[in-house]
Amino acid sequence: MTKTVLEQIADLDAQREKLISEGLKSAKEQVESALAELNALGLTQYVLTLKVSGGTGVKRAPIGGPCPVCLYLTDPPHDGRKHRSQETNAPFTDAELGMMHMTKV
Repeated sequence: MTKTVLEQIADLDAQREKLISEGLKSAKEQVESALAELNALGLTQYVLTLKVSGGTGVKRAPIGGPCPVCLYLTDPPHDGRKHRSQETNAPFTDAELGMMHMTKV
């Protein structure tokens, strides 16, 4: 029995989704392998993040990661948005951290 045009389109859509997911999985594995090599060098801790289109370009740390400006963790955690009030973005001093009720981890 021959398939209708709509059935053929549905089959092609399913095949397309399968190919895209396989391609994404393969690419992600390659990137994670490369990141593991970079991290093994021990110079910097690299992580894979997802960039959402649009936005304001504000530096944000990955969840649980260090601030991209300070390069250290704090309790409570913060990211680059916390540095908006600074004339030029720089790591917070101990006095500034104390005023914001934050401590280095």
